Amino acid sequence: MRELLEQQKLAPYPRNTILTKKRLAPNIYEMGVYAPIAIHGAEPGQFVNVIVHDKGKSIPLTIADMNEETGILTQVFQALGPSTQRMAVLDVGDVLHSIRGPLGEASKIKKYDGTIICVAGGVGVAPLYPVVRALKEAGNTIIVILGAREERFLFWEEKIRPFADDLLISIEEDPIKEEHFKGRVTPWLIAEMDQLIKEKELSHIFGVGPIPMLEAIAAETKPRGVKFIASAVAMMIDGTGMCFGCQYNLNGKTFRLCVDGPEVDGNAIDWATLKLRLNQFKVQESAAMEEFKKIDLYQKYLAQEEAPL
Repeated sequence: MRELLEQQKLAPYPRNTILTKKRLAPNIYEMGVYAPIAIHGAEPGQFVNVIVHDKGKSIPLTIADMNEETGILTQVFQALGPSTQRMAVLDVGDVLHSIRGPLGEASKIKKYDGTIICVAGGVGVAPLYPVVRALKEAGNTIIVILGAREERFLFWEEKIRPFADDLLISIEEDPIKEEHFKGRVTPWLIAEMDQLIKEKELSHIFGVGPIPMLEAIAAETKPRGVKFIASAVAMMIDGTGMCFGCQYNLNGKTFRLCVDGPEVDGNAIDWATLKLRLNQFKVQESAAMEEFKKIDLYQKYLAQEEAPL
């Protein structure tokens, strides 16, 4: 750690400086940030807490990619609330107030028996990428399924493809490309699960995405004896286990996603309790969004979203 601190004195830019920025899809952004301390020793599945400005609130963001040699952290986020929209209007050269990490438990990466399915919906493609890469490097056979509402919301397909033995893309709304299939990820996976178990010796599913999607997969994997590792998302406040805002129940015991997750045993978690966590701060979030709409940064964000990709 002392060496890292010394290296920062020689860096041509301050820690937490934004070095690259790209709009991947509507409301979805990729940023490369110089954050050598936050990613030191990080592993797939872990996350960082980002605070955009000195009066901002922390945003938990999965480490989508990283390079410890250069100190660059790649973040992908969906700009839905005031904190992420404020972050989205920052430009290359701007400095984030703070980034803490790595946080959370790493993915259980090893050579598994049988075929693995890795499935992601929406912006979950980004946190799935380092897991897929690590699982492949460990010698696994992997089927990757990515889902998006429309083609324009799909991203990182070509980034994931080299690590997938088979890559399937589902798009909910027309028009869709010929090589993609129409519909949601979950119904296709459920319909094909028995055949995959028999023909591909399916043993594990890694899933990242909305809780309804993860819950629906769990309902099918549990009775079939297929292990399901779900990267769940709920409200995190401090990200260090102090507040219990992301509390969940697993086999009758209480855990916290920020320190015991974000990956959980999808077949054992109490999904009903976790879903309650999603809406616990809806009133406060709505009020904060209304206040953000009153300032110039919100208009800047709207103008940025109107620009073509």
